[in-house]
Formats: sequence, structure tokens, C-alpha cells
Amino acid sequence: MATICDTCHAGCCRAFILQITAYDALLISRDIGLPLSEFVTILSVSPEQFPNTIAFSDTGLQDQRFVLTLKKVESTVAPSTKKCYFLQEWQRIQVIEHRGSHPGARTIGRCGIYGSRPLMCQVYPSSLDGTGTIGYVVSPTNKEASHEIYSVCPEPWSAASFAKEPAAALHSLSLYGYEKNFFDHAIAEWNRNPGPISEFMAYMSNIYENRLRLGASVT
Repeated sequence: MATICDTCHAGCCRAFILQITAYDALLISRDIGLPLSEFVTILSVSPEQFPNTIAFSDTGLQDQRFVLTLKKVESTVAPSTKKCYFLQEWQRIQVIEHRGSHPGARTIGRCGIYGSRPLMCQVYPSSLDGTGTIGYVVSPTNKEASHEIYSVCPEPWSAASFAKEPAAALHSLSLYGYEKNFFDHAIAEWNRNPGPISEFMAYMSNIYENRLRLGASVT
């Protein structure tokens, strides 16, 4: 059955900084057997635009702040543009006429690690309300870009088009909220006495491996 995503060229996997948590990075590494250095970029950013940034003690990095992202590589179907490291792409044999000039009419994009994709990708383009009980779907909007391949969805989203099972979508949003909150706390702990960039992921791995502990019985 046709869905809103059938003509996707993965503009979101091209246009945005693909910010992830340590949970996402460690899960991908475990599931597909790749070292973190193969697909993770620790990206220097402006703290004004990104909350909960990471600090490092290395000489030359002490005045900068960073976030964890998926690596971007050059696109094969749109040379000189960037895409997610895991995005698979190819040109359509048959152009989808009703999509007009939108790049999805000519280009296909699909996630190469769909079953292990980051939680941010799983919930896009939705969010929970302030109470954490109601989910909202927002149609993505295009930002000014240097290439048409960076345009996002060609048609408006609706709650029905986002998920056949609303409960599953809400569970993903709740998990994303938990993991983001946990990662923010882990970053705050690291930033109290930041070490070198080379030790960051090992530090995070140790935290995540030990976050479930034996305690007193719950009554």
C-alpha cells in the first residue's frame, strides 16, 4: 500500500545536523559491528544554538563546545552535497511525474540501518507536549539551502500518516525523551571535570553499561 514515504529522497538525512545520544551510537556500533570512529563525528557548535554541549580538556579545544552527531559523507547522486553516512541512495529508473520538480521524483533515499536508526530519526517529525502524554506531528518546513536535494518532505504530514499504531509512536517519543534526558545528565557529569576528546566515548560507554543496578526491593 502506498504511503507518504514512498517518494522519500531523505532530505532530512541530508539537510540537518544529525545529533545523536551516546545510547544511539553504542547501539549502532553493537548492532552492525562498526567502531564508533567509523560513523560518529564530535562536532564543534555554538552553545547558543545547541543546549547541553560537551567540553574537552585538550589544548585548542577548551574554548569550544561540541555535540555528538552521525558522520556526513558526500552524496553519490548529488555530488558536492552531504548525506548521512548510513543513507543509501540511487536514481529512480522511472520518474514520478506528479512530484514535479521535487528531488523525490528522481531520487530514492533509504536508511541503511533502519532497525538500529537513532531515536531522533525514529520520532521525526513529532514531539511530546509539556505533560509528556500527547504527541504532536509537525509538517517539516524547508530552510534556505544551497541545493534542491536538501529540501524535505514534498507533502504535509498528518497524525494518520505518521503512524498506523499511535501507541508505538508515543512509546518511541517517551524513550527518546528518557534517553535524551539521561545523556544530558551524563554530559553534565563529564563537564564537571572534562577530559580529552579521545576518552569521551569510553567514559560514556562505562556509564551506560552500569546504569541498571541491583537495589532494594520495590514495594
